[in-house]
Amino acid sequence: MKLVEMKVTDFVNELAGDSAVPGGGSVAALAGSVAAGLVAMVARLTIGRKKYEDVWEAMAQVRDEADRLAVAFCDLVDRDAEAYKGVMNAFKMPGKTDVDKKARNAAIQGATKQAAIVPLKTLKAIAQITDLAEETIHKGNSNCLTDVGTAVQMARAGALGAAYNIRINLGSIKDQGAVAKLRKETDTLITKVLKSAQSMEAMIEAGLGDS
Repeated sequence: MKLVEMKVTDFVNELAGDSAVPGGGSVAALAGSVAAGLVAMVARLTIGRKKYEDVWEAMAQVRDEADRLAVAFCDLVDRDAEAYKGVMNAFKMPGKTDVDKKARNAAIQGATKQAAIVPLKTLKAIAQITDLAEETIHKGNSNCLTDVGTAVQMARAGALGAAYNIRINLGSIKDQGAVAKLRKETDTLITKVLKSAQSMEAMIEAGLGDS
């Protein structure tokens, strides 16, 4: 059974178990999916309200894109777990002969690179949902301010979790060109997400006032 097909309680129990899968990378993707769901919800609660008629079209685009990202995040929950299993399986390969060692090392390098690429996909998607949240906070139903705020916090947590999972794999990748590219892209994306989240946090606090 896929992780995303589990009941919430079963997933949490699986997470709390003595296996490393699912782990932080899957949770980062799950956080992204929750953020996407909240953004899509706020868009839907804006569309059809006469007060927001001028932004219905924009919110419909936000809704559709957030729905698409929610599906992508759910896929990444399981892909991250599979990537980690790939690394573990590579380490289990035989390494007695020189041929075995060469094949094992190549498999480890390939699997480790994939274990960094998958959370990078999560981080990229979170950067996209953060942009949508920013549009929603400016144009969406003001009664949903705290829902957007919660989406922002889930996106922020997911982004940091994804970045952690990228970085922990970089030290084991021998291709320094790939490492430099992955690190640069990670740094750019996480800086963007955190800056956007900070800006939206200030807007949310201002909107809540003394509440």
